[in-house]
Amino acid sequence: IGVLKDDLEIHFLHYSSATEAEEKWHRRAGRLGLALSEETRVFMKFCDREGCELSHIERFHDLPFQNKVSFGSIPYDNPNHLFVPGLKAKNENSVIDGQALFGRRYACFDFAHWIRTGKVEKNVTSKMLGLIS
Repeated sequence: IGVLKDDLEIHFLHYSSATEAEEKWHRRAGRLGLALSEETRVFMKFCDREGCELSHIERFHDLPFQNKVSFGSIPYDNPNHLFVPGLKAKNENSVIDGQALFGRRYACFDFAHWIRTGKVEKNVTSKMLGLIS
C-alpha cells in the first residue's frame, strides 16, 4: 500500500516488492503526464473494490478529466457511473474483481460508443438481465 500526500492510499496489487511498485508508479505517471500534455484522449475506469466508499466514487468523478466510467455495487447518480448489482462479488460489498469485470464490461455498456464519443451508454441487454439498473 502506498500513501500520497498523507491521505491518498493506493493498493499496489501484483508486485513483488515496494521498489517494483514504485518504479511502475513513476513510469505510468510519466506516461499519463505526457499524454495529458499532448492532449491525448485518456480513458479512465474505476471500480468500487478494496474498501471503496461513496466518497471515493464522488472524488473520482470530480477529477478534472473527461472520459471517465465507474462500475459499482454502490448506487451513485452520475451518467458515467454504472450501478451493476448483477456483477456484485459473492460475500463482498463490491463488484467482481477487475479481471472478471474486464471480460463482462461489454455486457454493461457500449464500450465502442464510449471510445468514439466519450459518453457512457448503458447496454439494453444488461438492463434486461438485471446486471445494471
